[in-house]
Amino acid sequence: MRTIARHMGRVNEVFQDISKSVNYYDPHWVQPLFDRVEFQFVRLSQLVALLDRKPNNFEVNPGDLVVFPCKDECDRDYEHYGVVIAAATGFEVVHFFSGPTVQPNNRIAEIGVGYVHHMPYDERWLLKEKLDAAIPYHQIQARIEASKAAILNAHGRVWNKMTYNCEHWAREMVYGVASCSQLEKLKREASDRRKS
Repeated sequence: MRTIARHMGRVNEVFQDISKSVNYYDPHWVQPLFDRVEFQFVRLSQLVALLDRKPNNFEVNPGDLVVFPCKDECDRDYEHYGVVIAAATGFEVVHFFSGPTVQPNNRIAEIGVGYVHHMPYDERWLLKEKLDAAIPYHQIQARIEASKAAILNAHGRVWNKMTYNCEHWAREMVYGVASCSQLEKLKREASDRRKS
């Protein structure tokens, strides 16, 4: 952490020097670039601050898949999926659900309008999969933002228990492909029961 802090100090010095020089150049050319650099610098500062506050035994990192243990209408265990992201206030979990997920008689909705929701991370969310180092975190951020924008523009995916649920969404945000290991497991179990 000391190495990161030293590097961040040097980045801050260079950024301050650049900030003083911006006014000497044509704003038409310099300002758009400076605005982007400034945004990235602020974001980097937030992430370094988060790392500094992160306890040693904290297992999750931005981009990790986490699950919240739940029960369905038949009292069967299932996992509600989310993705850990970094936010200015600390780590958050972003997850996909349908507003009226639970219907009368405690039945889970089969289909509904999908929403992307942010909530503070806490220890009730269990680590499911660590982010593969080959996957850039900025790609996950971009996919999440695109998903939220699509919903706001009424082009978002419909939440569907069997074809596009919370796990499909979370895996699509991280890996770029929607899939659901829980449904695959149920299909295998049903196939095994038919064979026996």
